[in-house]
Amino acid sequence: MKHHLGIRRRALLAIASAVILNAFAAGSVTAQQPDELPVKVRFSIDRNGSFAGDVLHTLGQREVAAIIAAGCAAYGVDCSQEAAAGVALARQIDANMSGGGNEHHGIYRAPVGYAICRAKLDYAHAGISGGASMSAQLMRTAQDNGLGWYANVPRGDGRGEGFDADIYIEFILASPGNLERHGCWEPHLLWDCHGHDGCKTFDPAARY
Repeated sequence: MKHHLGIRRRALLAIASAVILNAFAAGSVTAQQPDELPVKVRFSIDRNGSFAGDVLHTLGQREVAAIIAAGCAAYGVDCSQEAAAGVALARQIDANMSGGGNEHHGIYRAPVGYAICRAKLDYAHAGISGGASMSAQLMRTAQDNGLGWYANVPRGDGRGEGFDADIYIEFILASPGNLERHGCWEPHLLWDCHGHDGCKTFDPAARY
């Protein structure tokens, strides 16, 4: 079942990537802000506190387009319009990590003019080991609008401590009534992962 699901995901991603890149090549994109901005981010942190997740503002146009395409495939969003504006907006997204020692936290904050709608964890392929833990919650306040996260990774002598997974986040334009129109989720804890117990999701729709 997982094999067939993986094939279907790769096919959807290939189609979405081709649509975005063809739009660039044809010069058919506009500067208009897209109503929806889904992205895929790679979250990876190890026992040394090294964060190896995606840093979107350092990626090229093609790489960011592929990240948007993966997000579009996850949420069933049409990526064919306004791709250029989407790439520029996606480059604003960052993990915003802070902390020290075992504990690290941050937020994938919505781009300017956008609000977080929902987020999904690639549950089947998430990797967590040792005494590591990672949780994430939907946040929507004036200061923190995005996917907030917390990770605790022991810095002992053991090997394999850490967490890595793909996360799919959907942002939408913060216009009046848009959250309701898209059926966006209310702020709440989405998942809680522990090395010895795996990941628990608090909303079935938060799994991908």
